[in-house]
Amino acid sequence: MGSPLLDPHTGFGGNGTDPDGCVIDGPFANTTLHIGPGQTLKAHCLSRSVNEKNSTLGNETYIQQCHNKSSYRDFWEATGFTTHGAGHSGVGGVMEDIDASPGDPLFYLHHGFVDRLWWKWQSEDFGNRLYQLGGPSTQGGYEELTLDYVMTTYGIRPNVTVRDVMDIQGAYLCYRYDY
Repeated sequence: MGSPLLDPHTGFGGNGTDPDGCVIDGPFANTTLHIGPGQTLKAHCLSRSVNEKNSTLGNETYIQQCHNKSSYRDFWEATGFTTHGAGHSGVGGVMEDIDASPGDPLFYLHHGFVDRLWWKWQSEDFGNRLYQLGGPSTQGGYEELTLDYVMTTYGIRPNVTVRDVMDIQGAYLCYRYDY
């Protein structure tokens, strides 16, 4: 585990420890989560079970394979078990639980990486890729996602359509990646 992100002193805490994989060092040591496992609402620890073999599926070779795809659907399928999946299965523990994974602060770094990867892919052919999308509107759903699909923010901000957030430098999001 050579990642500085998992350093117990300067990072996000290390790997979990037996018997439950609970993180016991770093800034999130002994953190209690309340969403999960799965769709339950139970108190449980922030757990990790680092799998370095799975982490390798997010390396530069796989990143390039994603960028070589010309359609969004092909791009997204390429990220599923490699660059996106590697972050979840490589950290393990809570990160492997689709419902509880936002409980690990590494989730947000990882999804920032996935967002950057997508932005780089869009930027390689901006005119054709900016508004490409596909797939179901919800996890396991059947309704096809469209640019006019409304995403609720539950009152935090005004609801927004997918179209409004496809360009990260647009009026709604207004950010960029410099690296």
